[in-house]
Amino acid sequence: MYTPTDARTATHVLGLADDGPLEQLEHGPNVRMGGLLAAEGREITTSTGVYTIWLSIQLLYVGISWKDPRTTNNKHAKGVFGRLRTYYDGRRTNDFMRSLGDRFITPHLTSDDQTALAQGTLDLDAKTRAFARERLTIRAYACAGDEARRLESLIRKHGVPTAGLPLFNAVAQG
Repeated sequence: MYTPTDARTATHVLGLADDGPLEQLEHGPNVRMGGLLAAEGREITTSTGVYTIWLSIQLLYVGISWKDPRTTNNKHAKGVFGRLRTYYDGRRTNDFMRSLGDRFITPHLTSDDQTALAQGTLDLDAKTRAFARERLTIRAYACAGDEARRLESLIRKHGVPTAGLPLFNAVAQG
């Protein structure tokens, strides 16, 4: 298990002044996925940074937006908020939403749901989107792109003290 001592060691190795970023990503203010749009630019940055996604106290995923939206030709770029917006939209076109559906939606389909899915009449995206908006929370930390990459790597490899490794995108140790 990752301990506060590990967090201090990791922040030293990463060249961070303190464990504030890890604290923010583990214990910072929660934004419900369903409330994402209202959090744009306030609790959820529209610049570069790192974010964690939670189901209650279980860390599901850590991700980043490392490219500053002001320096890209992509007029739709919105930093961390933009990344999270793709999850809010609920289409199973990215690893996070596919993992969410595979782990928490598909195993609990009723036999009628399974029949509808096989017939192409069940909207699995809608079920996954509803689950995400109702049950998931987000924490974000605004920082430079290079720091975001280091923090994401740290959490994927070592987790956070009270929750351990992210369920969906931990780096396999071996």
